Parts: sequence; structure tokens; C-alpha cells
Amino acid sequence: MAAMSDPRAITQEIVQIRLEDAMRLFVGSGRRFSVNAVSAATGIPARTIKSYQQGEAVPGLGNLLRIFAVLPPEFAEMLLAEAGLCGVRPAEQVAPCGYKAMAQLSARIHRLSTAMKDGRINHQERPPLAMEMRTLAVEMGAFADGLERTE
Repeated sequence: MAAMSDPRAITQEIVQIRLEDAMRLFVGSGRRFSVNAVSAATGIPARTIKSYQQGEAVPGLGNLLRIFAVLPPEFAEMLLAEAGLCGVRPAEQVAPCGYKAMAQLSARIHRLSTAMKDGRINHQERPPLAMEMRTLAVEMGAFADGLERTE
């Protein structure tokens, strides 16, 4: 397992620096997103977006989540990496629904059962199957969450 950063060492100053770096990379003149576009998409005033970009302020959780929803996942990863987190994906890539989830489940179980035909999982089969089963667990959790929301 990879070592995580010590969460106690994450200071307001570090967050502000990481946010400033990420904002400058993704937002502003010559970047994919203009300050005005982020402002319009999030409802956060353009002056406030500029203050985040210039390191003058750090957004509260609500504004940060609004920004995460607009900018690419790599933006969120830059900030979350400080806590040892990575692998941000848009929700539609994480939460398959209905038949798609069942098809993925069936395909993953088929690969597992094929590997186990000889009664064991060998050293070559183990790493890809471990990843498959981890992915399956996330997909099925997202599927179950979706079922709970539709009740």
C-alpha cells in the first residue's frame, strides 16, 4: 500500500498553495477555462475565482465542490493528492446502472472462474484479477447506492 501524507501536516497555507497552482493550471487567460466561464458555471463571483487563483483566499467546502464539478478531475486530484488520494473520475464512469452493471459483473466473474478452473489462481493471474475484483467492488457499491436512491 502506498504511503499517505500525514493529514495533520496539511495546513491552510499548503491548501492555499495547491489551490493556487491548480487554478493557474486550469483557469485563466490562455487556459481551457476562463475565470468568467468558471464563475458562470459555479455561481461564484469572478472576483472570488480570481482571489482563489491568486492565492488570496481559499474556498469553503461548498465553493470547492462547485469548482470540482466544473473543472476536470485532474484539478481535484491535484488538491486531493496532498491527502494521499488519487483516481478521481466523473460519476458516470463510476456508477454504472442496471444492465451495464450486471454485464460487467458477469464478465468479471467469468474471468475469475476461468482462472480458477485448475483450482487455484497462479502468480500471473493474481494481479489482474485482484484489480478486477477491486473495480467490481466499487462498481457494485455504486450500483447499490443507485438502487437505494431510486426507492
